[in-house]
Amino acid sequence: MKNKDVLTPMAQLALLNELGKRYGFTEIEAEFDGSGDSGTVSEWTACLPPDHKHDSKTVEQINREIGEIVDQQLTYLLLEKFCVGWDLDDGSFGSVRMVLASGAIQINQDVRVMTTEHDEFTTNIFDL
Repeated sequence: MKNKDVLTPMAQLALLNELGKRYGFTEIEAEFDGSGDSGTVSEWTACLPPDHKHDSKTVEQINREIGEIVDQQLTYLLLEKFCVGWDLDDGSFGSVRMVLASGAIQINQDVRVMTTEHDEFTTNIFDL
């Protein structure tokens, strides 16, 4: 396998398509979760159909091969470009999915929102 740092996006996509044809998947996915000025992203994994016939060792091998082609840096790059602040304050979580045939990428993001309520009371020292 070539070093993924020197592969162009087109070369990565071609290799992923070959892998997908060999094992029967058409999409890959990574998940992310960020808050408090930090965040984590998962490794990219194959979106295997529910009726796939692979055992767990084969699924691990598929995902390892995906990791040799594309890594978490792609997820971070996409999040920095399209989900600014995903890792700040309450942050957000979600997934990034790539369709291998077209290279289309869909980002599903759920933003955590902190809410506040304001209450105000007026009293008198003599009422205590």
